[in-house]
Amino acid sequence: AWHMACTYTEDITAIIPLNAGANKDVICSMKNVPVWAFHGVRNSIVPFEESQKIIMKLKNCSERDVVYSLLSEHGHSISDVIYNDPRIYKWFKRQR
Repeated sequence: AWHMACTYTEDITAIIPLNAGANKDVICSMKNVPVWAFHGVRNSIVPFEESQKIIMKLKNCSERDVVYSLLSEHGHSISDVIYNDPRIYKWFKRQR
């Protein structure tokens, strides 16, 4: 999600990256793309600190909504939890 949003900023309405790191050197190229990032604290594959670093840098340069949600009881597999939450779809609709 991060890479696509950094590469195709004009074509992306919003992103919801899950448990993902990104290239901090180019993250500000997507300063106009709203983000709601999720990360499982118990993730042993991608540490949640990776997302935190990206979010902190993006918040410093972003002109849009940047939200970061940590899931304290979850690890790497969080897609079912996130995609079954109706709040993300309402958030997406508000980003048009």
